[in-house]
Amino acid sequence: MDLNTANHIYCVGIGGIGISGLAQLLYWQGKPVSGSDLASSIITESLRRDGIPVVIGEPEPSHLPAGADCVIYSLAIQPDHPELREAKSRGVVTLSYPEAVGQYTRNKYLIAVSGTHGKTTATAMLGQVLVEAGFDPTVLVGSRLAAFNGNVRLGKSKYFVLEADEFGRAFLQYHPDMAILNNIEADHLDVYTDVEDIEKTFQKYVSQVKPDGWLVANADDPRIESIIKKSVRRTTSFGIGDGEYRGTLEQLVGEVVFTEPHVGRVVLQVPGRHNVMNALAVIAASQLLRIKPSVVKKALENFHGLWRRFEIVGQCQGAPVISDYAHHPTAFRVTLQAAREYYPEKKIIAVFQPHHRHRTKALYDEFLNALELSDELILAEIYDVAGREDNTTVGVSSRQLVEDLKKRKVVVSYAKDIEIAETLARQKATTNSVILVMGAGTIDAVARNLVDKNNG
Repeated sequence: MDLNTANHIYCVGIGGIGISGLAQLLYWQGKPVSGSDLASSIITESLRRDGIPVVIGEPEPSHLPAGADCVIYSLAIQPDHPELREAKSRGVVTLSYPEAVGQYTRNKYLIAVSGTHGKTTATAMLGQVLVEAGFDPTVLVGSRLAAFNGNVRLGKSKYFVLEADEFGRAFLQYHPDMAILNNIEADHLDVYTDVEDIEKTFQKYVSQVKPDGWLVANADDPRIESIIKKSVRRTTSFGIGDGEYRGTLEQLVGEVVFTEPHVGRVVLQVPGRHNVMNALAVIAASQLLRIKPSVVKKALENFHGLWRRFEIVGQCQGAPVISDYAHHPTAFRVTLQAAREYYPEKKIIAVFQPHHRHRTKALYDEFLNALELSDELILAEIYDVAGREDNTTVGVSSRQLVEDLKKRKVVVSYAKDIEIAETLARQKATTNSVILVMGAGTIDAVARNLVDKNNG
């Protein structure tokens, strides 16, 4: 028995952005689906409104329905989780989220978007292009998209556009017809030994592309270039400095404009050089699918971004408030730069919550180098990721980062929790500033709470 023949599917950690999307796809296709999570969220409430039962609170073996014959669990779930143990004791089939997605996409034309940065936006962009082109794709992306009223779209065609994450080596469960490779950097070093280990895993992933499939690769990234040279799959490339689909930047300040010979001049609604790269990846993939350049251009110019991807949520005392998921040093740097390009006359006040003590420790110097670029910084205490912290990371704190940043003459304030971070941000907000709230933990609440009720 596998996912496709299961009669009742139960999802442990159903509030996760990926597993919630898969749960919706299965439910919309007529499968009985239910699940559990530790805390209520915008995602769990959305699932309940759709009709999917969700149990909130501490895990209990009794939460597992009597009729459940397949359990899907988030990679954040530990093997000793009571509901997972109960499933195994009953002989219920258990699948990790990537294993389940691998089964679900087995007979699809799978377009998988991978990379340390940009995969969420590129997946959403490409999904929107395929919708505009009439491909009627299924799309599963790691953030909420207004056009889909969520993070998932169920289509009727063979095409499936997937954000393929490298965390937990998840993407090794997939066998794409087309793999888009954005970039490779050191991250998830609680899973990988070093960046060379990450590169080797990407190489293995690339080898799983179907023999008649395609690689769509960032020609500006040296690690991806190395992978391309070793691959026997058909390859096309994109980039600003290099690539078969090469974009020429015209303007980044105020608006983002670039020209690519196949689609012409494109004016993006999302800021930053990194989004030009995302758009170029989508152009390259779209041309392989023989989508008309005019359709690609229209879809890209109508793409207005994602939840928590440079999302302008409102104003606080005249200051624009932006929420962004950036939690890696490079992501912090490029998001900060995008804010400067978008608001060239304003002071950028960055509010940042580091995510995962292991990441903070492993990339400590890189974080210092990125954070010191802030005009002014409010640094909240590190968000502890349930199920991923261990004793080797004890002693790493945002307070330590603040002390080291002050030695570099950075204007920085420490907040022991997000409530204090919110108070500090409100105190500093003026019409001459922008509040840029970043992080992958609970820090988004600061951005939402800061918004003036009459300006939201």
